[in-house]
Amino acid sequence: MKTDFNEIFNDFGLPEVVFSKDQALSCLRKPSIEVSFSKVLKSLPKKLEHLSSTSRARRISTLKGFLDWIYESGESTRSLSFKLPSINKKAKLLPNYLSFEECEAFFKSIIQELNQKKEFSHKNINSELLVSLLMYGGGLRVSEACNIKNKDYNFKSHEIRVNRKGGDTEEVCLPQSISKSINKYRLKDKAYIYGDKALNTRTVYNWIKNRSLKITHKKISPHSLRHSFATHLLRSGSDLRVLQDLLGHKSISATEKYTHLELSDLAQTLDNHHPLSK
Repeated sequence: MKTDFNEIFNDFGLPEVVFSKDQALSCLRKPSIEVSFSKVLKSLPKKLEHLSSTSRARRISTLKGFLDWIYESGESTRSLSFKLPSINKKAKLLPNYLSFEECEAFFKSIIQELNQKKEFSHKNINSELLVSLLMYGGGLRVSEACNIKNKDYNFKSHEIRVNRKGGDTEEVCLPQSISKSINKYRLKDKAYIYGDKALNTRTVYNWIKNRSLKITHKKISPHSLRHSFATHLLRSGSDLRVLQDLLGHKSISATEKYTHLELSDLAQTLDNHHPLSK
């Protein structure tokens, strides 16, 4: 898997493939570090514009560390990191999610449509239900949910084996109601619970977006169902460390954003209902 360092330099049109600091430095020396870096800096806004605020901050921070390293190594008479865009440390992108009532309406819509359709369209809606159940009922990432095979699922223990981000494999326990629904709708005679092959993540994105626009009038992504899973558990009193394990986060800091979400909602509630806000 590429690191931020690899992606930054391999995308900036340097004359060689860059995999390390030393290789990057060798490339930047041609014709000079300052001239080469000016080209990198010029293309930086376009390279970052499609990224989230968190990813942009991480890329800029990586590049700053590299430029400071060049200066400390004596390769440059000054650190060029001052030319980089500033990082807005206060900006935190809170996860988008559905309320419990919206989730209920979302799944009712799929099941109602499933009972009305046949053949090819029925298979698509069946897959839409299964993958949505895994993301909301198990907190799986869309890439994880799309690749669940029948051999990964154990109905007796209500567990599924998941290939996590980063290559780790974990057993994830599902609520019994979710597990029973998956067992009911999965295609048991196929390699994957959806059929002969894994689902395409772009297809799932379109399913979730169109369904939500139709039912809740919100434009959401598959990840929003995972966010909804985490938010509803936290509001029900789940411990943050337990939530970290369920989501498969390596670091607790990745899970802590849900506490920010709770505080944001609390502030809104106080604004709306506190006697002194009238």
